[in-house]
Amino acid sequence: MCPACSFAAGERFDGLDLTFDERLDIRERLREDGLLRVFRESPPPWLGFHAAEVCGKGRDLGSRELGDLCLRASWVCRKEGERPFESTFQLRAIRHFIRALEGDGLRGRELSVTAYLVGELNRRLGNHREALNWYVNAERTLDEDTGLAWLERLIRTQKEMAKEQAA
Repeated sequence: MCPACSFAAGERFDGLDLTFDERLDIRERLREDGLLRVFRESPPPWLGFHAAEVCGKGRDLGSRELGDLCLRASWVCRKEGERPFESTFQLRAIRHFIRALEGDGLRGRELSVTAYLVGELNRRLGNHREALNWYVNAERTLDEDTGLAWLERLIRTQKEMAKEQAA
């Protein structure tokens, strides 16, 4: 994250080629963002991921990538013991992942992992029945690809855990 302007991205800055309009849009988004205004002086470890999400929206980043940024921010929040921000980023990740599932034409491994992540994030948020639905959806996306046996086992394990937690 740039300390001067708060621009952030998931990739290296030197590979970015932003148009003038994109730069203006991103600058305005960053200026108006409440979290960046509040935390700019003393940035928590997750702020860079939030800034990258804000900038990613201005760069028309795909919903799957935006979801990944929010997921990573939630991991940092968990590590830092910031539970309210962890759940906020988990909810944002779910929204982005669902948009990706609905409109990004995900296929194969990316489709299966994304559906699983929606289930797992719902389970972690205490939405156990919703999680069960998403685990079933994730199972349905698996094909005969033996490279995803690990995901099939993980879905099965987490689905059982969600059933117990829902009871």
